[in-house]
Amino acid sequence: MIKQLLDLLKSLQQHQNAGVRHAIIYAYACTIVSIGNICYDEYLQYYFIELKQWLDYIIIKDTNTEVQSLAKSVRQILLKTLQHITDN
Repeated sequence: MIKQLLDLLKSLQQHQNAGVRHAIIYAYACTIVSIGNICYDEYLQYYFIELKQWLDYIIIKDTNTEVQSLAKSVRQILLKTLQHITDN
């Protein structure tokens, strides 16, 4: 079910409303934390690489500073999660 949620979030990434983008980034954070390294597979690895690229874009290009700030925090969570997974 996590893959379907991630697909839904991905489909909303380019939403024009900053509040929606903020909610999407928050949902990604919740998802990353809940997944941990329990159900990690190649699909999620590929997906998280794309997510990192999108977060990098948001950090640089988004016009809303709250969205940028949350993206920075979630990017750090994502990188730490990926590092933890590759270490194990």
